[in-house]
Amino acid sequence: MAARARWAIAALAAIGWAGGAAADYDVRVELKNLSEQVKNDWPVILRAYTVLGRNLPPGSVNPDGFHVYDPSGAEVPHMLEKLPPYDQPGNDELVFVIPRIEPGKVLSYRVTNTAERSQKRAAIDVVGSPHNLIRNGGFEEPDGDRPAHFSAPAKRDATVKHGGRCALMLTADGQRLSARYAAPVPLHQGSWYYFGAWSKTDNVSRFGYQAGPAAHFEIPGFAPEDGSKRVGTRHGSVVSQCSTRDWVKTTFEYFGHTDWGMDIYAAQAIRGGETTVEFVLDQRKHYYMAAGRTRGTWWLDDVVFMPQPEVNVRFDLAAEALMKDGVFLFTRPASMFMGRLKDENNHNDPQEWCAFPYAHERLTKLDQFALKGQRLSFCLGLYHTRPIEQAAIRLAGGGLLGPGGAKLPVEVIEYCPGYVGPNRYRYMHLLNAEGPADPLQPKGERGVRYFFLTFRVPGDAAPGRYTGSVELTLANQHTIPLTLRVQDLTQPVLKDIYVGIIFQASSPRFDDEALEVYSRSGFTCLTRFGGFLNYKQDQAGKWQVDLEKLGETMMWLKKYGLSAVSVFSDFDLGPRWNGGYMLRRVRPAEFEQAGLAWGERLKLAEAAYKAQIQGIEAARREHPEWPAFIYMTWDEPSLRGGVNGKPDPAMAWVNQAAPDALTTLDVQFDPLAVCAKWYSMPAFDNPADWAGPELYRWVKAQGKDFGYCGQPASAEWSRYQGGMLMITSGARYMHGWHLQNANSQVAYDAKTKRLLRAISMIAWAQGLDDLKCHRLLATEIAGAANSADPRKRAAAASAEAYLRKVLAVFNGDHKYRWPIEPYLGLAANWGCDQFYDDWQEQMARHAAAIRGVQWIEPQK
Repeated sequence: MAARARWAIAALAAIGWAGGAAADYDVRVELKNLSEQVKNDWPVILRAYTVLGRNLPPGSVNPDGFHVYDPSGAEVPHMLEKLPPYDQPGNDELVFVIPRIEPGKVLSYRVTNTAERSQKRAAIDVVGSPHNLIRNGGFEEPDGDRPAHFSAPAKRDATVKHGGRCALMLTADGQRLSARYAAPVPLHQGSWYYFGAWSKTDNVSRFGYQAGPAAHFEIPGFAPEDGSKRVGTRHGSVVSQCSTRDWVKTTFEYFGHTDWGMDIYAAQAIRGGETTVEFVLDQRKHYYMAAGRTRGTWWLDDVVFMPQPEVNVRFDLAAEALMKDGVFLFTRPASMFMGRLKDENNHNDPQEWCAFPYAHERLTKLDQFALKGQRLSFCLGLYHTRPIEQAAIRLAGGGLLGPGGAKLPVEVIEYCPGYVGPNRYRYMHLLNAEGPADPLQPKGERGVRYFFLTFRVPGDAAPGRYTGSVELTLANQHTIPLTLRVQDLTQPVLKDIYVGIIFQASSPRFDDEALEVYSRSGFTCLTRFGGFLNYKQDQAGKWQVDLEKLGETMMWLKKYGLSAVSVFSDFDLGPRWNGGYMLRRVRPAEFEQAGLAWGERLKLAEAAYKAQIQGIEAARREHPEWPAFIYMTWDEPSLRGGVNGKPDPAMAWVNQAAPDALTTLDVQFDPLAVCAKWYSMPAFDNPADWAGPELYRWVKAQGKDFGYCGQPASAEWSRYQGGMLMITSGARYMHGWHLQNANSQVAYDAKTKRLLRAISMIAWAQGLDDLKCHRLLATEIAGAANSADPRKRAAAASAEAYLRKVLAVFNGDHKYRWPIEPYLGLAANWGCDQFYDDWQEQMARHAAAIRGVQWIEPQK
């Protein structure tokens, strides 16, 4: 096991825990009985990272090293139930039993994780506990061929099970089947409840918008946001199941956050009385299914529905013990969930909250690796519990010193006021990167602030360590060493994968400032909603695209590192806005005649429209130096018609005029079956919660590529979409919806007259870096395949084994949730927020090993 830091030692001395040795992780857990009943032998079920904290360093948690101490200081038995992915102990469930607790009483337990193996690991029967409100939750007791206490058509299956001898099975083909627990389940208003069920599926139809709810749970009484009783939708809390998946445990999740900003894997009853528990298989015959392969089967086992105490983990005590003068400095990934404000439109997370820091995030130094040509950011967090009259930050000397005296300046320094306090704000103000530091006046007695220092490594930079220090001046000056380890590897430029965000109309302005801010995230593409092309009249007075102006625009975009541009508003063929700018210019007068359906009217403009496409393509062939050009010609067609119109053969016009042209549309699940044949890479549209491996295979079988209309929300959602999703799905295209709109990534600051970016734009940048680093490694692996050098082949085999391990967990399949999430959860759901940083570095290390380049390690 990796060497493990001892962050909590100072905190232990201040808190004065009873019993036990000094530990790597050491926290107090307060448990309150909200019920009106005395609870005896009451199992408590906690997700491990919700006890230890977010952002757990890789390798720092010992799965065999948990220890639980009761209020008297005596160590008590506990169980650790492992949940997939099985190499992430932060995701596992820690279970122990309270012998007795009175109504309204609070008991304080202590939980540690150390290098010492626990002698108190024990089997705890949670399924068979009298506190489990689901009798026969292991489905061992029969009633004929079905499990006792459950209605038909549920059956017992002894051939497939997770634990014990049997599992519950539902199987259907084009049907909706339901297995209900026969008895009403008592609820106590205001009490918390745990729900967990092990689930396995075979060919269950995909869920999502227009696709259906698939295999899901219905448990009324816990207020899903959409007002329905179905808890399995993206608005609810128990993850639905689909596809063909091995055993996975589904639980209540995302019912809010604690005061410290920690996830809660329990649901609070909004009413008392009784509720019901129902397992529903809605098996639909979808177009991606092969003939004769439409039956789906769902197995459930070891179901637990149990009241729980209210949990308060005292992370504040550990952090406060490490504070000096009311200040705690920390660091964390930009892709970590920092909190939420009301302006973020996220159905999964309706409340405002802030992720306060943890003792193990304490900042002593900043150190990262970098590739040549890479832009990357360092995070410095400031938590304070006293008013700060003035703050200032600067990079000493204005830059980092490297080999041969080379100086690497800081490109930008940005300041985010954060998610708590009177001036909370999620956008980052630009600070002076050179010369005197800009003074800041954080408001409020308590705050969590962020500073980001961004560097751009030149493509010809000498490999080696670039060192310096960050000076943060509060009441006292804090000096933090900073090291950037530039490796002898160059970040590739991607010209065949197109990832970006939609520039919507005039928000933000489509100008140099916006593109400069946008380019800091390393996007390879942008999508333009709003005017992009210029037009001029020929001698006959007919309108045509101004190709000279187009060339100027394309080279302007190239200046900001873009490999492609996707254009919608000019090429739109849908009826919503009466067609796009180009169609309105070139269509004949009879186009406006009354009485014709939209498709009939379009036919009148076909020749003129195709002529403009051919002209653009001819110019593009003459200028291979231009970024790639992507034609987006429709947005959200519907099989029922309506404002956006129905699928129409005009969708094929661009590829009929230019067979090699890149074409796309935003398309949802139902119309994809019709529209895919007319486009080279249709984009799965928002909400693309229905997307998964079956759809990827189906589109590829049509001879097409595909893309995504993503949601540029925040944190790991952004990083995942920009990198891992592209890698695991095989998508070639992504545009997030939109740059400045709901979930805005940028905001215009009227006071400074500057365009500011949110922290999530750094997360997008890191996702693009993941994508580029994966390309670097894939290229090295491919090059080693035919090498005569056994060292290269062995290094490549090791790299491939590593990627297989990662991509067995991240496989392009998803939860029924939007923004899109991997079906085994985000890394944040395992407490492993550093996963992506570690993954990116491991890929670069493997690339260096194949190439035979010496890796520059951190200094000890």
